[in-house]
Amino acid sequence: MNTVAPLTKFQRFATDDLEIMRGAMTDAYCRHDIRTNERRPQIAARHNQADLGAVSFNFLTYGVQLTVDVPEMPDFFLIDFPLTGAMRYQVRADAFACTTGQCSISSPGGFLRSEWLRESELITVKIDRRAVERVLTQMLERSITRPICFDPVLDCTQGTGASFRALVNYLVAELDAIDAVRHAPLWSRQLQRTVISGLLATQRHTYSQEIAACTGSPSPKCVRRAEAFIRGNLANLISIEDIVSATGVPERTLFASYKKFRGMTPMAHHRALRLAAAREDLVKAGSHDTVASVACKWGFFHLGHFSRDYAARFGEKPSATLQLSR
Repeated sequence: MNTVAPLTKFQRFATDDLEIMRGAMTDAYCRHDIRTNERRPQIAARHNQADLGAVSFNFLTYGVQLTVDVPEMPDFFLIDFPLTGAMRYQVRADAFACTTGQCSISSPGGFLRSEWLRESELITVKIDRRAVERVLTQMLERSITRPICFDPVLDCTQGTGASFRALVNYLVAELDAIDAVRHAPLWSRQLQRTVISGLLATQRHTYSQEIAACTGSPSPKCVRRAEAFIRGNLANLISIEDIVSATGVPERTLFASYKKFRGMTPMAHHRALRLAAAREDLVKAGSHDTVASVACKWGFFHLGHFSRDYAARFGEKPSATLQLSR
């Protein structure tokens, strides 16, 4: 008896034609080379795709032995979970086999080669680069300065890797059986963030040590005092002199310690936390709330600058966040 493939009701294409398959995969992902050494390939390609926005869940199979080359990954991360059939990958300079207990992670800007068997089937999670950068920026509470690049192989048989795989399995099952999440914008957006933050917390990447520093080793007393003062005065206009006075250490000492343990200056952190507070209010806004009222509540009195800084941090204008809450 044939097993129903995941995400069948989200079918993007099914074909036995090599050229149609190449064009469809280019449209769905990016320009790449697909080749097979079989003289008369019996192609049975299928691609199912459920799109939540910045994150999409995909089922993919070709039904033939072939090789896919992507010279340079575009602006998305690709996470491949083999369901059947071992795969071979080259991600940047790393070559490895990938089985059902692992997943492959490809980052933007690098070379990707995947070698498929006839029976190979994948669940693939595609995540927009900008969405990952936004979540990481919020986790670090500062801007990032280097591209995010993940280690290419994740063990999904134990620990947080197994939990991440279970999360993906759950969401695929929800889309297959119920499909309510896609139609609830706030919930969908939060689940996308959960997937992204789960990936950032699970797999080693460019900023792993900095995330650990934010949640790991204790900060000096002056940093903790400064942060407590900042968080207690988010709705107030404060100066660096006020923060220095609250800590009882010289300004230079505070700057150096805060930069080391928080990755930004105290005033930059104050601004980042005020933006986050404004976003939380916009997400939970009532019928009488406006962008202007929320901005002024958190000390942003120039609405043009507020809108610009908000969009740079969260990837959407404050008016768009407010609209989704209604």
